[in-house]
Amino acid sequence: MVGAPQAHHDRRERVSPETPPIDPLTFWAEQASLHWGGQPALQPLYGEYDLNFHAQEADGSASVLKVMRVDCVPAEIDVQIGLLSQLEDVPGVPVPKVIPTATGANYAQAQDQDGHVRLMWRVGLLPGATLDRHAPTRGLAHQIGTMTAHMHEALSGFRHPSLERTLKWDLCAADWIENHLSVFDDQQAVQRQIAALLQWYRPRGQPLVRRLPQQAIHNDLNQQNVLAVGRSGTGPELSGVIDFGDSLYNPRLADLAIAGAYLAMDHEQPVEAVAALVAGYSQTASLSGAELDALWPLLLMRLAVSVTNSGLRQVEFPDDAYVVISEQPALALLQLARDLDPRFVAKRLRQVAGLADQTVAAAIPGRLDAPMFAAGPTVATALDLTQANILL
Repeated sequence: MVGAPQAHHDRRERVSPETPPIDPLTFWAEQASLHWGGQPALQPLYGEYDLNFHAQEADGSASVLKVMRVDCVPAEIDVQIGLLSQLEDVPGVPVPKVIPTATGANYAQAQDQDGHVRLMWRVGLLPGATLDRHAPTRGLAHQIGTMTAHMHEALSGFRHPSLERTLKWDLCAADWIENHLSVFDDQQAVQRQIAALLQWYRPRGQPLVRRLPQQAIHNDLNQQNVLAVGRSGTGPELSGVIDFGDSLYNPRLADLAIAGAYLAMDHEQPVEAVAALVAGYSQTASLSGAELDALWPLLLMRLAVSVTNSGLRQVEFPDDAYVVISEQPALALLQLARDLDPRFVAKRLRQVAGLADQTVAAAIPGRLDAPMFAAGPTVATALDLTQANILL
């Protein structure tokens, strides 16, 4: 007799479908909501190492959420908050305010999607757009110079252990690029120019820069860290200074060299853009002849560091557009600078700072292959170096 059919039992495990990974914008929006409340919608902003997001709440209010890199320690946020607090009420230096968490803390801690602990903090959103969205003007350069002088005055006594450091953007230690000249093997003119700069920088420039007045500085006044609003009929107007993440204790001149580099690379008259920056600064604070003479070559060193960094990062991160965001304008300015004698620029900067009758210091580079003054820089004293006569 055939027995009744027995029920067949499928012993295979039923595996439920995997939960799809959460979009990073959604993930960090949830983390922001957890620590600050609200339900912000995030959009990515520029950042080389950290994650920065524009956070828009349902009521229209906006802020910036900053998620620090994996190895960031609390002291690196503390120093930025300290700098912002020092500048919060300084006229002419518009900086964002820190937004405390729901528990009143300045920053929070979260585990990212890879299981790494990340520090995150939030600041208010300032009006305006980054400088790369505006046509560069001498008026804006003048405003940035004035702002920088006020910022330096306010930070002159600021101290924090985290400022006693060096990093690749430290213009007192820019000779690290010497080991990477091979980046420009296919750009011989650039390679020779940077090598010539280093021949000045190592024996004379670096010791000179280290002797100049030092204090806490911003150290990254590029197009992405300065904001402006458009004004009909008057041009852009400075509206914000952001991202103090590269701040350190350094010569105050470094801020002018960095700001000048980025203002000049977008200006049809780059020397005049730097002159306007110096003129704005000099209205509030005095610059010494040594500082003025060193400004242009130090500006070129910043460009050299920038293009070297871009070349190295492009190899490491070929799909990251941010790492080469200023490479072509920087190379173009370096090319133009090959036809400029640094002593001429020093004369012009001394003129706008009220030191036109003093002798240019011998510690700045010589000719750097520039043909402008075959008879030497003293010829400049016979020239009318006013804005109307300079087309550089």
